[in-house]
Amino acid sequence: MKVIVAKTAGFCWGVKRAMDAVLEASVRNDGRAVQTLGPLIHNPQALDLIGKRGVAVAEAPDKLGGGTVVIRAHGIPIQDLRGLKERAARGELKIVNATCPEVAKVHSKIKKWSPKGYFTVILGSHGHAESVAHRSFAEHGSIIVSSQAEADALTEEQLRKVLIVAQTTFTVKDFEEISEYLRSRAVDMVAENTICEDTWRRQAEAREIAAKV
Repeated sequence: MKVIVAKTAGFCWGVKRAMDAVLEASVRNDGRAVQTLGPLIHNPQALDLIGKRGVAVAEAPDKLGGGTVVIRAHGIPIQDLRGLKERAARGELKIVNATCPEVAKVHSKIKKWSPKGYFTVILGSHGHAESVAHRSFAEHGSIIVSSQAEADALTEEQLRKVLIVAQTTFTVKDFEEISEYLRSRAVDMVAENTICEDTWRRQAEAREIAAKV
């Protein structure tokens, strides 16, 4: 049997950055506990590796003890981040922010447009840590939309003045189709394609390989 391995297989640069950060923290911990707030990434083998390095997972901010906390690649809600910074200011813990810069860019887009009265539609997965974090930056309201059917259900009020962003790992094809549909209904719409480059390159290569096998 012939096995074709995609050129883009493996960690994206944002995940590699997060792994490097937590491994470095586990070495430079000075005897202090190292924890991540939620799973660092979605790779079970990688999580097993850092677990063997003594890195624990706290499922919520109030479960964090002292020591070093590494913020997951998907980011965390702004309220949780503020709480951690307050604890850090009191000397209770040290923060290592491993939020992927591509995820942080989405936060920036929302922080730019939401104060101007734009309702935020996040094209992504319900319950996904990244999309949940994005919602916390939308002071003028937000919703996660994962499918065309959910896009159909958006109200006229929600689409009167709307910002469209995407979870960085959302499907490019779905983003384009849903955004175009929403543009046909919206009165005032800003669409920011925040799918990261690594994602769309991998999706393109997956389609290319699938056509050959």
